[in-house]
Amino acid sequence: MSARACSEIAEWFMRHHKDCVNDNRLDSWARKLGIELNENGELEKSQLFHLFVLAILWNSDPTYEVELGEQVFLKIKKKYTLGNFHEAAQNDFLSAEL
Repeated sequence: MSARACSEIAEWFMRHHKDCVNDNRLDSWARKLGIELNENGELEKSQLFHLFVLAILWNSDPTYEVELGEQVFLKIKKKYTLGNFHEAAQNDFLSAEL
């Protein structure tokens, strides 16, 4: 594929999917959902855990659709945290709730 063809595809995408564009650049789904690298260019453990939860949602029925997975993720983001899962390992009540 030529550089011109790639450029045309990128321009088309940016016109038709403005929700994925930030400052004239493509924005990742993860960043859009609040999963970002720290100042060292790395993911904190809690952010890595959220990325893991998001990946599971996007690869599980019925949230195969990315948009549906995004909606579910935003609803459960505060509940499905690394801290809650560590605590659930020690607490049967919390474990059943998650």
